Amino acid sequence: MRAVFATASFEIQEVAVRDENGRIVGSARVRALFADVDWLAGFTDVIVDISALPTSVSFPLIGALISASDELRRLEREPFNLHCIVCENVDIDEKTVAEGGDVAEYIDPFRGRGGLASDPDPTIIWAPVLGEREQAALRKIHEMLGPDEVKPFLPSPSQEPRRGDDLVSEYHSLLFDSWGIDPRGFIYADERDPFDIYRQLGELATEYSRSLGPLGPARTVVSAHSSKLLSVGILLAAYEHTLAIAHVEPTGYRLDRSAVNHEANELFEVWLTGEAYVTG
Repeated sequence: MRAVFATASFEIQEVAVRDENGRIVGSARVRALFADVDWLAGFTDVIVDISALPTSVSFPLIGALISASDELRRLEREPFNLHCIVCENVDIDEKTVAEGGDVAEYIDPFRGRGGLASDPDPTIIWAPVLGEREQAALRKIHEMLGPDEVKPFLPSPSQEPRRGDDLVSEYHSLLFDSWGIDPRGFIYADERDPFDIYRQLGELATEYSRSLGPLGPARTVVSAHSSKLLSVGILLAAYEHTLAIAHVEPTGYRLDRSAVNHEANELFEVWLTGEAYVTG
């Protein structure tokens, strides 16, 4: 970065994901770095590269920046353009193995409307966005939530046409034997279009809230187990509809780099907020 932007000034901030006691603190610390709206008002564009960021950092970071942009607009000041870029490679996703991760919890500040604890006995709808080798994390989140209904998302269309079928096969026992999923209950989202899953998650949460409202509060919880690109859509839906995001933070990752096809790398840019969304 210094070589590319030789005339620019840099300020490097290190953010520890865990504290000395092993507690996950990255979300709070990264939000604190971007809490100064006046400082952010000095920029025309903010670019966040989430390619190598853990979910527990990228979600609160982008959420804080969207919130700051909204605040600038509320104050009738010029908001900045927020861009998210990600290097996508399905081959890497399939070969990356998450290690560790003992506890399922919510990513701050995505705890739902008023926090799930604000309702004594809400109906919980869980929408996991499935990806490879996440069985341990899925079990821990299910155990934490005790959901009344599970609505899994599968990537389709996908670069690998059979990826959705392979995921159903991988999680067959978990989905059908343990959780009793109705095969008609799967939801399909375009693997290369984050706004597709953003739209569908919003519609899902709205419909459950409307239909179950007379019986009491209904809360939709999402969890991201698939690609970084899809996770952008999950984040946008959670921000707009005040959804809770459940997550199991790995302690590390394992990848056989020699088996990865790096020529399959694709760079995507998603313009999240700014002048592109200003109405005349």
